[in-house]
Amino acid sequence: MSDALSQMALGEADILAAWRENYSQIRQTGFEWLLSMGVPPLALARDPAPFDGFPVTAAQVEFLDKGFEFTSYLRDPQRPQRALIILARDIDCEIADIAAWTPRTGEVRLWLGRLSMLGENNILAPRFDEPLPVHETALDWLKADRRGVFIADPARASFQLEGHSLLVDNAVFGGKLKQALTRPSPPIFVNKDARRAAA
Repeated sequence: MSDALSQMALGEADILAAWRENYSQIRQTGFEWLLSMGVPPLALARDPAPFDGFPVTAAQVEFLDKGFEFTSYLRDPQRPQRALIILARDIDCEIADIAAWTPRTGEVRLWLGRLSMLGENNILAPRFDEPLPVHETALDWLKADRRGVFIADPARASFQLEGHSLLVDNAVFGGKLKQALTRPSPPIFVNKDARRAAA
């Protein structure tokens, strides 16, 4: 969505209204493919408890430089494509954004760009001192019944995940994740006047 002021003004009810206006059911072939890849049927049907839940759906979208837009909101779509649509919850468990995911490429875009990950509502969920699972792909996150998180924007996620222990499925991804979440230090300059005084 391109209008920044409109983005800020949208609440949960507005996001749900846009979702209901644009979504369609996943095609049977797509549904069967997801099941064959190990996604539990309930992960497609609803959020995990205790939420009433919303299903994974589909929609015609266009990926933009940042985020995506529903083609129904564009005057002249240039590169329309069908994507799977996931309502995304924030850390307070509120519906705060909509994710578009293309399984063919694995790419995930956020409609409003408010969130840095799918499953953000799981960050503070009770885990009995267990680390937070971080999944390498959106498909892996769905296969885990939407438990844990999938990171779409590592730079922003690094702030939210600070102080949390993370759990990954393999060391290679763990190394990539550590690098992606490491924030660069700010540039440091030496005061010239102080340096002359010391000399």
